[in-house]
Amino acid sequence: MTSALVPRSKSSLRHSEWDAVLVALSLAHAIVLISVPSAVVIALGLWWNSNTIAHNFIHTPFFRSRLLNRAYSVYLSVLLGIPQTLWRERHLQHHSGSHRCLRWTRAVAIEVIVVATVWMILAVSAPRFFLTVYVPGYITGLTLCFLQVHFEHVRGTISHYGWLYNLLFFNDGYHVEHHLRPGEHWTRLPMRRQPGALQSKWPPVLRWIDASGPIMRLAASILISMPHNGRGRARGAPRPAPHRAQNARRGPRRSGAGRWGPPSDGDGGSGGAKPPG
Repeated sequence: MTSALVPRSKSSLRHSEWDAVLVALSLAHAIVLISVPSAVVIALGLWWNSNTIAHNFIHTPFFRSRLLNRAYSVYLSVLLGIPQTLWRERHLQHHSGSHRCLRWTRAVAIEVIVVATVWMILAVSAPRFFLTVYVPGYITGLTLCFLQVHFEHVRGTISHYGWLYNLLFFNDGYHVEHHLRPGEHWTRLPMRRQPGALQSKWPPVLRWIDASGPIMRLAASILISMPHNGRGRARGAPRPAPHRAQNARRGPRRSGAGRWGPPSDGDGGSGGAKPPG
């Protein structure tokens, strides 16, 4: 009876307390980015966060409060340089297979304006950093994201069940399972593992190693079949006689003692013929 009168405290997190880890890591991402503002940190942070924290937030917004979710979306937009509401709509179209025109909403407008403002401040206050560090890192991060998405779906949706990748990327390797249940929380994806699902032994961003196998074999076969023996002689060309080549390098053979030409009578040098007895 008494317990019924005690109000139950509700967490601000909507789906799981584990999402607090993702929120904390997104704050740590900002601290590292400010402390070590390098192109490598920008690129790797953009790639990793987009495929873990931001991706999970797209499918299962972390907070119960709509206001908190809006504020966190703006925060991720500034951190990654990508309006998250726009990315969310584009990503959900990827899951549904539709290709509708992206909607220009108030939330999208706010995030675009905030990101553009931050970029303008960087470009004006630190133009060298913006052009030589931020922009190259940003483009590299987007390239890594493109490779990630490409190799996750290059032969159909593909999973990767390696424990280390799924630990560091919060079960992002369960990609077949994710596409079957896009709204499933990331902590429950391992329980949804699909027998017979397409899988690769490589994480998505390294899956080019699988794709490069046939290319490397083709290149090796071309090199082997090339008409070349290492000295520029075409295959099938006659090999020069060794003694002729040697004589050509050394010049006419010396005969006699200090003489050129046929040996003279009585010449007992090492190069002459023995005279008849």
